Amino acid sequence: MKRAVLIGAIVLAMSVHAGPAGAQDATDSAPRFDRFDRNYSRHVLAPTARMLGQGAGYLCSRGLLFQGVAYGVTNRITAEVGGAVFPPDLGASIGYGGLKVGLTSSERFSTAIGGLFVAGPGLGDRNVTVGLGGGGWGLHDYDFAGYIPLGFVGATYRLSERVAVVGEVWSAPLRFEGLRYSPVFLSLRWIGEPWAFDAGLVTSSAAWGGDGIPALPVVTLAYNF
Repeated sequence: MKRAVLIGAIVLAMSVHAGPAGAQDATDSAPRFDRFDRNYSRHVLAPTARMLGQGAGYLCSRGLLFQGVAYGVTNRITAEVGGAVFPPDLGASIGYGGLKVGLTSSERFSTAIGGLFVAGPGLGDRNVTVGLGGGGWGLHDYDFAGYIPLGFVGATYRLSERVAVVGEVWSAPLRFEGLRYSPVFLSLRWIGEPWAFDAGLVTSSAAWGGDGIPALPVVTLAYNF
């Protein structure tokens, strides 16, 4: 059975935005809108450097397959766990856990550090996040293991009271079976209270110009509490 293990660390995530830096400042994530966007701590997959307030959290379904829960342990510490189960082959299940710690927080600039562990088969306002880090990979059936640097840029732009555009670009010098994988996500986010819904597409440089499907749909559903 193909199994992969990733132990990754987002060494530094930096968010630049036009609103309060954390949930403890939750008067409004963008003063020009009346509705507060409670999804300020995440893009599609990547986190922002803005922290959940103590006791706040969300339940999230990414792609309607990966279920997870995030919780603000304190105003400076956010934990998240989740995974996916594929019956009847329970050996194909995927699990993950992560921790994010806020370093600095101001009205327009935030930084955070965090880590992520994943195990499984195979492989609100205007907001820009940059992340740098790395991870150790093990693709046991392909005899590959090593450490690779990782990076991402994520952005959120609020269009109206209920709609935002969310995007991510991931980069890693990882080639698998001759192809380089650099996922790109782009979605529209409907901002409800307390629900949020993302619908968009994911593509990769490995799919461009090939015979495969150039882009796949991505759907995310979140309940904030």
